Amino acid sequence: MASSDSKLVEYCKERTGENLRTVARYNTTSETLTVECVRDDLRSQYTDEQYEMLVEKLYDTHESVVEIGDKGAPIGDCVSSVHYFENGFVIQLVLDEDDGYIITFDSVVGSSLASFIEECLTHAGVPSELAQ
Repeated sequence: MASSDSKLVEYCKERTGENLRTVARYNTTSETLTVECVRDDLRSQYTDEQYEMLVEKLYDTHESVVEIGDKGAPIGDCVSSVHYFENGFVIQLVLDEDDGYIITFDSVVGSSLASFIEECLTHAGVPSELAQ
């Protein structure tokens, strides 16, 4: 594990404890994904097909974030994306054109953000099973 990888894993563990699900580093050019940390109870929950689909989507999202950053938007460069699922949050950190990290947490870690998203969905009139 590279120094920056271990520093990121350690930081995430310190901040979130047992709510950290996964930390992985990837490269879209070589299509490699190196799992730096995965919680034991998650290892058997994903089939090979589910895993491959997630990796494909990861690369697609990376390319989208890079494209947004290349447009010179007034809001600044896009350096990450956040995805909210029923059971957790996924933060994708984009380091450069090819490299990034994916970090997943239990949803309790982002409870304030989750509540805000749910309230926005409710106010937008979007039916959501999460907005309860």
